[in-house]
Amino acid sequence: MSRTNPSGLIIAGTQAGCGKTVLMTGIAATLQEEGLKVRAIKPISFGKTQDVHSEYSFLTTIAHTPLDYQVQFAERPGALKTSQFQAAIRTAISGTDSVLVELPGSTATPLCLTEGTGEGWQDSANFAKELNWPVILVAKLGSDSFEQLSIHANYLLEKGIELLGVATVMTEPDARAPIQMHHALSWEMAISEKIRSPYLGCLKHSQSINVQTANQGNLIRTTSDALDLLPIIKAISMRVAL
Repeated sequence: MSRTNPSGLIIAGTQAGCGKTVLMTGIAATLQEEGLKVRAIKPISFGKTQDVHSEYSFLTTIAHTPLDYQVQFAERPGALKTSQFQAAIRTAISGTDSVLVELPGSTATPLCLTEGTGEGWQDSANFAKELNWPVILVAKLGSDSFEQLSIHANYLLEKGIELLGVATVMTEPDARAPIQMHHALSWEMAISEKIRSPYLGCLKHSQSINVQTANQGNLIRTTSDALDLLPIIKAISMRVAL
């Protein structure tokens, strides 16, 4: 059963390691600079606790969101318990500030098996469906980013999930920009035409931004310069006003 909270946005990816954490942290920190009360959380994480410590340190330090919530850890995708899935939902909808929620892996990454309910596997898209919040879809910048965005956007839309926009992240300094899909169309127009959702921009790689050392460098400036934040601000403001 879907839940509705008027102040949430979801950051979902096309794959693990596509830049979701950096993008969400940058958006949250930039919106805070604009005077908006925003939290940024990762309620579910796969792997060993010590292996993801740097990601949470980066997020909590720069996005000014204390780790005052319980993170649901599992060794691998699909190993989450149903009780953990529901606990993560409760974590996402708790509090009074607007919240950005990062989902693990890709939109189709399995989270848990709901045995005995007939619902089968619950994935990250199902988590988004439960929250009933708009999604920002993130892809790693590369030659296949258009394809990846198309596949995962369609997957979200087929589930009736609202797609607020899509973005790319340059996770490596030598990443190549995608080839324009049509000689008369820009990358942004091609995305909007194919996916039926606005292209919010590309977060450029910066040597001064380092998740491992929780160094934010010029993240706020990089985010504000690279992304169209207006749809995000409007979505949050409209939902807070509901």
